[in-house]
Amino acid sequence: MSSVNSSQSSLSSVSAHQECDVLIVGGGVAGCATAIAINQQAPTLRVVVIEKSDDQTPASIGENLSPQVVEPLKALGLWDSFRHNEFLPNCGTAASWGKEALDHYDFSLSPFNQGWNISRQQFAMWLKQEVENRGIEIVQPASVNCVERHSGQWRIEVSTPLSESRYHWQAAFLVDASGRRSVVTSQLGIARTSVDNLVSVYGFVEQDRQSMVNHGLNASGCSGALSSLSALFEATHYGWWYSVPLMNGGYMVAAMTDADIAKELLLSDPDAWKKSLRTMTHTCSRLGDIHWLDGAMVNTEDEKMRLRKVCAQSQYLSQVVGSGWLAVGDSAGCYDPLLSQGIVAPLSLAPLAATVAVHSASHQEDSETIRQYATACEKTWHDYLVMRERLYSEERRFQEYAFWSRRQHHSEEMAVG
Repeated sequence: MSSVNSSQSSLSSVSAHQECDVLIVGGGVAGCATAIAINQQAPTLRVVVIEKSDDQTPASIGENLSPQVVEPLKALGLWDSFRHNEFLPNCGTAASWGKEALDHYDFSLSPFNQGWNISRQQFAMWLKQEVENRGIEIVQPASVNCVERHSGQWRIEVSTPLSESRYHWQAAFLVDASGRRSVVTSQLGIARTSVDNLVSVYGFVEQDRQSMVNHGLNASGCSGALSSLSALFEATHYGWWYSVPLMNGGYMVAAMTDADIAKELLLSDPDAWKKSLRTMTHTCSRLGDIHWLDGAMVNTEDEKMRLRKVCAQSQYLSQVVGSGWLAVGDSAGCYDPLLSQGIVAPLSLAPLAATVAVHSASHQEDSETIRQYATACEKTWHDYLVMRERLYSEERRFQEYAFWSRRQHHSEEMAVG
């Protein structure tokens, strides 16, 4: 018997007991995509998703989806639903990167003519609905306390804030889709490695209407060639700024830098954050004068809570799959937001992850599918590192500054294995 237990109590003391074929810990993008892919391949298997949040948490940082997302969505049978949803279209991206002037990257030349601006929370909630539409059970809010394996079966202790009781699930296969927390693999003792210390300090803002007139902005916040629907990246000596439109007409605006630099610049302080933002030529030209966006996005009257700081480190898991389990999404590897891979990668890998899960849950586990999934994850990570280094090396104006010097010529050091 293998046993991993992070709880003081034994599973034998848990009152309720339920069984399923595949248990997925985490109901975000990766977890839901994997659940849908398993249902595609083996609709008779019972798949259960355990999700910690209650969908009442504040909106997450905005993301830019490139047209690359279309093929993975088609493979999962989600494309028709996605394109009929109200995700905000994006005609391309713009960047002041390597030079002061803006470069524009137009999606109109792609087969689908556009990308999309989303929040990951918004996207995950849509995926959850697709999961439920397929008859897959989502248990939320619930937390995994303890993981054990007995004779090829996983026993997972679960608790919920809605009840003082604890219960456990028994499953043939276990998927860690819990994000950076790595709830399952951390209990299995599998190491995570970070290759940088990137953080995002972001807030939700809206434009002052008079300021729009003063800055020559139209009603959509567009000035000149910069479309109001474009994601904008603007480099500076301590990192880069990112802004993306929101469905309600506001913007998500983020300062991206390393944790020590963010602390030195006091970027978690709203006044210091705004002062730094005012030095960003193109971002300020887009926004004009700003106000904090109230309502659902920021549910607080405390000025110091207008900003959120989140980890955005590039990380990888030393082992992403084993007998009876695998990791998906951010649990397996996290990507720099600059490359917009945080959603595309788990969607692309979901069918292969599902194949591993289906074989194992059907008592047909084979080393070849396990090897294929491990190889695919390693290739995704390697390709990401190469692209990451290439993009950061294109910005040569600030090479002597700490943020940029830390990102030069380290691909070989950061490669898995």
